Amino acid sequence: MRDRRRHHRGSRPVHPGQCRDRGPGNGLSLLEPRRVAGLSGPIGGVVGRPGVPGGPSLDAATGGQRRRSRDGGWARPPGRLGRGRAVVPSYIAFLRAVNVGKRQLKMADARKVLETNGFSGVESYIQTGNLRVTTPMRSVTKVEAEIGRVLSAHAGFEIVAIVRTPAELPALVRTVDGIPESVTHESSRYVSFCLSAPAVERTDQLHTWDAAGEHARVIGKDVLMEFGVPFNEVKLTGARIERILGVPGTARNLTVVRALAQKWGA
Repeated sequence: MRDRRRHHRGSRPVHPGQCRDRGPGNGLSLLEPRRVAGLSGPIGGVVGRPGVPGGPSLDAATGGQRRRSRDGGWARPPGRLGRGRAVVPSYIAFLRAVNVGKRQLKMADARKVLETNGFSGVESYIQTGNLRVTTPMRSVTKVEAEIGRVLSAHAGFEIVAIVRTPAELPALVRTVDGIPESVTHESSRYVSFCLSAPAVERTDQLHTWDAAGEHARVIGKDVLMEFGVPFNEVKLTGARIERILGVPGTARNLTVVRALAQKWGA
C-alpha cells in the first residue's frame, strides 16, 4: 500500500501527523491533524505547542506569547485566575477612633454590614478596628471612602477608614526593623497610619519633636513612634500628631502591625 505521507514533486508536503484524504469512516478531511482517542492534541510531535492545531491558543494579553511555568506547563496571563477569571484585590483597613468611649462598633457587625454592601471575604483582627476586605474596586481612595460611608451609616458617627494593600504591611515592617531605635533605654514602638502623605514642612516639624523619651519618624504615609515612657504619660499623642501633620491617622502597636503583616500580608 502506498505510504500516504509520501508526496509527489510539486505537491504540498504532508506532515507525518496529517492524512491526505478522507478514508471510510475516519472522519478526517484533507490535511486535517490526525487525533488519537484519549489525547487532547494531534500526533506527530506538535502536542502542546501554541499556535498549532490542538495546542494552546495564543493569548492577546501577553502579546501573543505564552511563557512556560516552573512545572513545564503554559503559564496563565498575569492578573488572571484559571478560565479567564480576573483577580479580585484585597485591602487592609484601619478604622480610626472606634471602640473608644461612646464610639462603639462591634467587629462582627462591621463584617456583616460590609458584606451586605458589596464587600466579600471580610475578616477582622481584635477589636481595635482592623479589617481585611475583598472588592473589585481598584482605587485605595475609593475603598477608604466606601468603607467609611457604609460603617458611618451603620454606627451613627463618622468613621474614617485608612487603607493599605497587603504588600505594603510586610514592606513597612521590614523598613521599621531596619531602623535603629532612637530612644536610648527600653522603648515601645507604634505605627500611625495616615490617610495621606504629610507635607514636607509638616514632616520636618514632627521630626523636631524633642520631648524626653519620645521620638517620631515619617515613613511615606506612616509614622514610626518610639516611646521610652509609659504610654499613658506620652505627650506625643495621636491627636497631637494629627495636628502637627495636618492629616487624620490611627495608631497601632508594632506587635499588632507585625501580626497583621503575617496574617494578611502578601
